[in-house]
Order: sequence, then C-alpha cells, then structure tokens
Amino acid sequence: MSLARRSSAFAVALFSMLVVLLGSASGASAAFIINSVSPNPVAAGSTINASLTSTTASGQTVVYLYLTGPNTNDLLLAATTVSTPGTATLTATIPPDRTAGNYSVRVIFQSQTTGSTGMSNSVPFSVVRYEPVFTSATGPSGVYDVSDPPSAQYAAIPAAGASGTVAVACTLDGASLPCSATTAAIPSGAAFGNHTLTVTASNSGFSTSKTYGFTVAPLVTVSSGPSAGDAVSGVPSWTFAASVPASFACRVYPAAAAVVPEFGSCSSTMSNAAPGLQPGNYLFQVRATAGGYTGPPTARSFSVAADVAAAAPTVTPSGTIDFGSVAQTTLSQARSITISNTAGSAALRIGRAVLVGTDGEDFIVSGDTCSGEAIAVGGSCTIRVRFAPSNAGSAAASLSLAANTALPITMIPLVGTGGDLPTGPQGIAGPAGPTGAAGVNGAAGADGAAGTPGTNGAAGANGTAGPTGATGPAGAPGRNAVVTCVAKRPVKGRVPVRCTVKLASTPKKGTAARLTQRGKRVAARQVTSRTSTLRFTLPRGRYVLSIAGATVAFRA
Repeated sequence: MSLARRSSAFAVALFSMLVVLLGSASGASAAFIINSVSPNPVAAGSTINASLTSTTASGQTVVYLYLTGPNTNDLLLAATTVSTPGTATLTATIPPDRTAGNYSVRVIFQSQTTGSTGMSNSVPFSVVRYEPVFTSATGPSGVYDVSDPPSAQYAAIPAAGASGTVAVACTLDGASLPCSATTAAIPSGAAFGNHTLTVTASNSGFSTSKTYGFTVAPLVTVSSGPSAGDAVSGVPSWTFAASVPASFACRVYPAAAAVVPEFGSCSSTMSNAAPGLQPGNYLFQVRATAGGYTGPPTARSFSVAADVAAAAPTVTPSGTIDFGSVAQTTLSQARSITISNTAGSAALRIGRAVLVGTDGEDFIVSGDTCSGEAIAVGGSCTIRVRFAPSNAGSAAASLSLAANTALPITMIPLVGTGGDLPTGPQGIAGPAGPTGAAGVNGAAGADGAAGTPGTNGAAGANGTAGPTGATGPAGAPGRNAVVTCVAKRPVKGRVPVRCTVKLASTPKKGTAARLTQRGKRVAARQVTSRTSTLRFTLPRGRYVLSIAGATVAFRA
C-alpha cells in the first residue's frame, strides 16, 4: 500500500483521537508549530522546506506533513520521526500534476514517549506552473495527397517567471519525428490513412502540446471538363490524373437524386456515353485507389441545358452505299461518308457512329470525325468505312448515328458481296524431290481377348509416407478490432485518454464504439475509418471500451 493510502486511513483515526485527546484535561501536552514554508511560491514538481519547532516532551515524535489546496484534500507529502523538543526541517516534493493556486500545509504528530497527539498551525503558500506558451501554432487537418505532405508552423516562449530556452519535440503517430524550433514537416511518402502529429514545447520541467489529426490519401486532380456550375449540352467529358499510379472510379448522377449510384471503373478520361443528359443539375465524382487505400472523391458540379433539336443531317453519298464484290478475308478501299448540317439554326450534336445489323462485323469504321462532336450550321464531318467480308456471298449492315434530331437515329445502309479469292495460272512442274524418310510405324492393332485371370498376389508393403503438404492460405480476417488506450496526465482533476482503434477492414456504414464504467454507458462514438483515434476527458476511474467484438479495460 502506498504512503498516501496508508496515511489516509491513519489520518481518519488520528483526527478522531485528536478530538478526544485535545478535549481531555489529562496527559502531557504536545505541540508543533510550522514557522515557515520555503520557497514561496514554489513550482509544481519542486521541493519545499517546512521549518518546525516542537515543545513536546523529550523523546521521538512521528510527524506527518499534509497538503491542502485546489482539488487536494489532506494529501500526505512526507512522514518522519524527529527528536523533541527542538527544531526540525521537513522536506517534501509538491506533486508535478498540482494546478497553480493557493495551498497550505500542516503537521499531525504523535509522541512515541507519551502517546500524546496534536495538530500544528496551517501555513499558506503558492504553487506556480511554468508551461511554455505557444504564441502561434498552425498544423495540418483534413486530407492531403501523398506527394504533397503537410507541415506545422509554430512559435513558443517561456512562461512568465521561467528561465532558459524552450525545447521542441515532435511525434508522428507516437514515433519521434525530427523537427525544428518552428517547423515540423511530414516526410514525403507517408503511409495512406489517418495520422496524428504532436508538437511538444518544454521548459523548466514543464511542457505543453499541440496535436493535429490529418489523413494521407491518393487524390485526383481534374484537369478539364465542366465544373463550378457550368451549363453544358451534348456530351460532357473530363480528364483527370493522380500523383501516384492508381486506378480510378467515376460516377455522374443528378444532384437531387434520392439514390446515388455506385462508382464504376474509369480511365484517366471519362465521358458520358449518351448523346446528352436530360436538362438539370448534375455531379461528377472521381476517386483514386492506390496501395489498397481509396481516397475521397473529387467532385465537379455542372448543369445540362435543354438541347435545341437540329435539322436532319444531309448524308453524302445518299442512299445505300455499295462496296461491290470484295474477295473474302480481304479489306476494301475506304468509302467516305460526309455528314452535313445544312438546315435549321441549331448545332447538330452527334453521339457515336455504330455499325449494326446481321453482318455488322463485316464492316469497319476506319476514320471518324463525327462522334461526340457538335457540327455547326453549314459545317460537316466525315466517317470512313471499309468492307471486310468474312464469307462468300452478300452482306448488309447499317451505320447508325445518334443525334439531337427529331428522329434521334439516322441509319445509313451498307451492302457488299464477298467473292472468291482470285486464282492465278498453274505454274511449271518442278523437279522431283529426294526420297523422303521412312514413315512412322502404323498404329498398334486391337488387343486380343483377355485371358483367364490369375490368382491375386500377396499385398505389397505400405510405401513410405510422403512429406507433409504446404500450409494452406490464411483465411480472411474476421470483423475484429485492435484497441489500445493511453491515459495522459490529469488536467484539473480530469484525465485525457486517447484510444487507437484498428479495424480488420474499413466499415461501410460505420462501427459503434461504446465506453462504459461499471456496466453503464459513459460515451459512444461512430468509427468510419479502418484506423481511428478516439479522445475522451474522464474523471479518474476504471473504464471499458468495446468495438467490433474487441474490448479493452483501462484506468484513467
């Protein structure tokens, strides 16, 4: 049992004795007086000297020095045995966690010669603290790209009355991080995920800290495409990239959609495949995945204006385009088809040129300046098509053009005939070649009828056991969590606690963390990341944190 706990029980008994003994007229009197306490004021964590004078009977007297003050009720500082009568000095250390303020000390004593007890006078003094002061401090928060790590800038000075210089130390996720007196820079290439940067300034045995939480993720930069509420028509498209090799996922959906669609795989460019979206407000989002970590999406808002229908296009040549007879498995010359916007006042917006029909695979689009383009009135574009028959005989298909016309699809018929490959004249017979090598033996004849089965022989001995096979792959991790909680030094009677939660996988809808004390819930948090930091400020006591089937008990 600690000195403080032993003295607490003793103090109760001794105070009770004092009530009786001090009120009794019998027994020899005993007295201790505290003359002074020095230094005054005293810094928390430093020592004080209490100068005592005793007038008790000769012999040995046990002396207990108690501290009273803010959040402190009769805390035992020191205990010793002194020879009386006479003077003595009792040295004790003020606990480093005491808050600044006005305190006092007094002595409770008991003579080992006469058994008499007593209590001294109470002497006041002040406790001061010298935590250095941050005059400025800014640090990272939010999400940062792995190629552009954040930093913290700060300045700290000694507290009033303190001497010396302020020393600064930094940690990243609890590990030491080199930093200067004014700057802490996160190294390039920090791991994807959540991080905690702590900057601690120390002076005269006191310290104060600044803590910053941030996330490193693969971020996407959109370099072109509608954004910031741009009104577009036709086929919107975006180009984008990440600073590290990554895969991308995109989605486009109405801003007021009740159900947001899932992300779909996309490349470094993304365009809407339809000729145009319905008029309204939309969101485009793209996110990157690298190193098994998916960063937050980059979003662009835009609106689609009502599209004005264009006049039907003029197709040259008109009618069915006949490629004639082309030897099968060969490729014809390209035929150019011109699409012109010759009437009306609206631009002709063409979606995509597609070959359709039973023999669509026998035709090839070898050039296209129309798909995805807006053809102004008086303008034109060209599509080049080749015929590559795969079989002999006639073939037919159509070139389909989707556009913002009254009839949204324009069909251009294509025909051709697959002919035989041309045969040249027979050449002059060449000289006889040398005799070839002997041919391989023919196949073995069929087996004859089976004979009468013989008597079974004796069973052979068992063979040597083979080697043990390799261990199979480990199963997928369960939905468990690893939880660690660390209590820090109390502040004004309450204990800051930081709990780190590492889940086996990233929760899709969040996982509840529950803090209890003696079975009663104290606090709850919703954890949405695979690695999270939970912070609590608690009264002293024992607590239990539960999440995803894992529990950890700790004392604040």
